[in-house]
Amino acid sequence: MATEMQEPKRTHTKNISVTSTMSRDSVDMTDRRPAARRPTRKFGTGKNAGVELDPQPSDSPQDPLNWPQWKKELAFGSLLLGTAVVGILKTIFVTVASVLATEFNVSYMAITALTGLPLVLGGLAGIKSVVLAQMWGKRTMYLASSLAMLLGAVWNMHIFESYAQFMVSRVVQGMAWGMFESLVLLSVKDMYFAHERTTRVTIYNFTNIIFTWGTPMIGGLISQRLETFRNEIEIINIIQAISILLLAFATPETTYHRSSTHSAELSTFETTITTGTPPQTGFKAYLSTLRLTTPNSTTKFSNSSALLPLRALAAPSTLLTFLLTAPLLATAFGVAHLLSELFSPQPIMAFPTAIGLMFTVPLVASLLVYAKACLITYFLSRSSKSHPASKHLVVAIPALLLAFIGTLAFGLYTESTLAPVTKMKGVLSAFYAQGQDLSQRVVSVVFGILVSGAVMLSLAGTSHIRASAHSETESDALEGAHHALQEVLIGIFVIAVPIWIPGGSYMTARLKDASIALAVVGMVVGSTAGAVLWVFGERVNNVDGRVLGRRAREQDMAAQMGKWKSTESFFEA
Repeated sequence: MATEMQEPKRTHTKNISVTSTMSRDSVDMTDRRPAARRPTRKFGTGKNAGVELDPQPSDSPQDPLNWPQWKKELAFGSLLLGTAVVGILKTIFVTVASVLATEFNVSYMAITALTGLPLVLGGLAGIKSVVLAQMWGKRTMYLASSLAMLLGAVWNMHIFESYAQFMVSRVVQGMAWGMFESLVLLSVKDMYFAHERTTRVTIYNFTNIIFTWGTPMIGGLISQRLETFRNEIEIINIIQAISILLLAFATPETTYHRSSTHSAELSTFETTITTGTPPQTGFKAYLSTLRLTTPNSTTKFSNSSALLPLRALAAPSTLLTFLLTAPLLATAFGVAHLLSELFSPQPIMAFPTAIGLMFTVPLVASLLVYAKACLITYFLSRSSKSHPASKHLVVAIPALLLAFIGTLAFGLYTESTLAPVTKMKGVLSAFYAQGQDLSQRVVSVVFGILVSGAVMLSLAGTSHIRASAHSETESDALEGAHHALQEVLIGIFVIAVPIWIPGGSYMTARLKDASIALAVVGMVVGSTAGAVLWVFGERVNNVDGRVLGRRAREQDMAAQMGKWKSTESFFEA
């Protein structure tokens, strides 16, 4: 006579960050399995007591959701350090672009291509990284991309005459940083419950802003004081080496397929074994978690999973959000890489330190504006009765205005102060040379308005995708596709802006025309895309589902659940 299977006793729960509770309200009354076989709903502890955990963790201590808090924060900190290195590498040459053009005897556009081309290829590499991580795990991709960034930067330090070699080394870095940053937020979702993610995403965004827009301030000072930009690269290499050590010894694999049949069987098996045999403890147990892959971190190659990030590139939400955010953000990066060409030559002759100080207001304003946007979003989410995704489009409205005003103000002010003017007073005439009335503080302010608006707009667009997506899987794919397209356009603008505004006698006139064109196009395209998302949000989401194959994935999931229930019924018989 068959006896009813008993639920394994849970042991060794020290340092587990969740607790399991059972209540009548938490049990699925439609579940036909015996009570002992039904999954127990789990809730938070401490200040989060009573909060149902989302997603529901497994019973295995290897599940990243069950890691001790110190282990989660250490892994998150190492990923933040890697994110900081990526931000530094994107704007490292902003203040010394004219110096590089002289050293390699190439055009200014060729120097901006040292950042623009890596950005384009990095955006595309990020999509590939997400697919490869499904088979090889995120930890493998983190270590490989970080080593590639370090090798590329070391190569930079030892190139003095060959522009081609310098470009190849930068391309290696760009593809590596694209692969790295495309996975960071995915790891945050792996390690933290839904109610814990907002704080970590905010910290990640602050880190990104600080090291992307703050690097030129420190970099310009280091390059000028130490007489060469290669010392700046050397400092970055030291930081990157520390980052690699932390990734190797403080960042285990974060992917864990807890919903699969194999995961469920393995979790039950581990729980049963630990009842009779205590697990390893101490440093050896910790080292055992630092393998490149774990049984639950990788899956077999699946066409549907592999094609999902590619399909997301063509999803309406991706394209519309890209049109909303990318043109003005790309303009901000393009202008940032134009500063050295505008102000390093005569008559301004600004040194790298002076150009770096022009990023003071952009950095501070971006941080303040982003903090205010977070507060606005928070209060709207509590008071608004409209669709949750719409509150992020509300934040995008002032962001569009700021970026539009900043683009116009930068172009018009710089053109008016750099253009030579002859003033007449009676029979006397006075000739004012170029740049006589230019104030670098005013340049920093108008540039800061542009950057802060563009940064706020980009973050609002990403938040809108996250809030409007049908599921977390679709949200991850859409966010990754939006970021990839945005990086590609930023890279194109970084290369193209020096072409649109060439140096020489016509530079000021071209600067005025280009700034007006970029401001108007960014405003018209962005506001139109935002209006479509606001009015037709539900329809756009439905088309997303068809493009991403939502129905097919749901059918596959239902088939898997049916197979799992059939297998369980066999064991219960």
